Amino acid sequence: MAYVEVWKSGRLVTRRRVDEQRARKGCKVRLGLAGEVRIAIGQSETLGEFEVRMFEGEPPIAHRRIEETDPNTCRWTLSNCVLWGNMDGGDSVEPAQIQGGKMMVNYCCIQGWSGRLGGVGNFGDDPLFVDPDGPDNRIGTEDDRFRLKPGSPCINTGDNSAIPTDTCDLDDDGDPNEPIPFDLESGPRILNGTVDLGAYESG
Repeated sequence: MAYVEVWKSGRLVTRRRVDEQRARKGCKVRLGLAGEVRIAIGQSETLGEFEVRMFEGEPPIAHRRIEETDPNTCRWTLSNCVLWGNMDGGDSVEPAQIQGGKMMVNYCCIQGWSGRLGGVGNFGDDPLFVDPDGPDNRIGTEDDRFRLKPGSPCINTGDNSAIPTDTCDLDDDGDPNEPIPFDLESGPRILNGTVDLGAYESG
């Protein structure tokens, strides 16, 4: 499994999965009006104000709870997220998924949801992933399937206004101010009018 990431001013703009064989040989990454760059696994290239990185394996942040590094200086906002299945000392309830502080949480599915974090549109129902530990029954490997099953409470329950801006013009339509048009596997980000919670759109 290989991924390409686009960074701007030290912040991750987008991450997309790419075919591993193509990534090993090198492939072109186009960032709309910013142009294109050829890159392979293990490389990093600068394209205007963006840094493009390609790497092999799982993304560096996975299967960990969300927590603030300094609640006195940070105020994060989480929207359209699924926080589920993280463990903290054998416990999988809310504190194992997310720590509080000054964090704003809206339109998220959080295991063990208690309501203590406030916000709107949040709930704690099972997101019904297709197969979160994959055929090998091991969480965190390449065969994990985090798409949503039909009937998932996370389908069509997100906030469209919280979708990040398509800064890199990923669909090359000349509009860097529209919402990002793709999900993690390059499918449409919105189906049936409302975005799903999580990284994948199921419609």
